[in-house]
Amino acid sequence: MVNEGARPVAVICQDDPALAAALVHTVGDLYGMRVAATVRTAAAALTAVAAAQPALVVVDLALAGERGLRIVGALQQAAPGCAVIVLAPAEFTDLRLDAVAAGAITLVTAGDLRPLQCGIERLTHIHGENCPSCAARERETYWGRG
Repeated sequence: MVNEGARPVAVICQDDPALAAALVHTVGDLYGMRVAATVRTAAAALTAVAAAQPALVVVDLALAGERGLRIVGALQQAAPGCAVIVLAPAEFTDLRLDAVAAGAITLVTAGDLRPLQCGIERLTHIHGENCPSCAARERETYWGRG
């Protein structure tokens, strides 16, 4: 993991160049993390994560292939203590609880990056684990209630 006071390191695993750029902007520019690698495959993600030992990995579930949500455990094995945020298509938001059970801090969709921001804020201790604004945002995002 990164040293105290150093910029936290992140790895982005996304094959869509526009979404990858948005993620780099969110993670790097808005939250001050150093993006060590942006990769396009699960195999490249595992290699990059093992090398960079990041605090955060954002991984597209579609790139996990047959591994599915087991990619979360594989990434955490490659970099013990790293937080994983899973990206999925909007039709897979019902997998959020499964993603969290697999060890991810949250599952977000490409169409709504607000939960990504909450996950990063929790990771960087801007918000605590039980932050009311994050809980309200998650209720609105996943269950249509504010």
